[in-house]
Amino acid sequence: GGPIFQYRLHRLYEDREIVEKSARVHLSQGNPDKAQSAQAEKTVYWLKRAAKGNHAQAQLYLAALKIYGNGRYGIEKNVTDGVRWCKKSIKNGNAFAMAQLGLWYERGDIGEKNTKKAVHWYRSAANKGSLEGQFQLSRCLAKGIGVSKSAEESFKLLREAAEKGYPK
Repeated sequence: GGPIFQYRLHRLYEDREIVEKSARVHLSQGNPDKAQSAQAEKTVYWLKRAAKGNHAQAQLYLAALKIYGNGRYGIEKNVTDGVRWCKKSIKNGNAFAMAQLGLWYERGDIGEKNTKKAVHWYRSAANKGSLEGQFQLSRCLAKGIGVSKSAEESFKLLREAAEKGYPK
């Protein structure tokens, strides 16, 4: 199957809708740690296949796992690799990934805090129709984070996002 199928399969493994055969064997033998490891291995396998197949949501999910590291899935922290996957997600049209990259810059999760870069990515996301991008940009404008304060522009963006159903 293609990347969409691979991503859905990853979600089924992650949510334990599908239990890997080896995981069932380990559980029946009283080895829950080995069972969890087998399940996690299959989850990551399908996530990586989907991400390599240019599934934008899978790429962003993999980016987050790499930026923070995840022991449950055996993924070591690698900020550079995480940012690379996030930018691939953006290249594949994921406007939410732009807003997420902005948040990572603002919080300093991917290096030094950089509110100007954060605002750049929030604005890019908002311009691509991301309600999260609109909200984050609105918040920055209201507080003067990385940009000059503008209550008027902030309110306009926030109202537009709310009219479109943010948050969902």
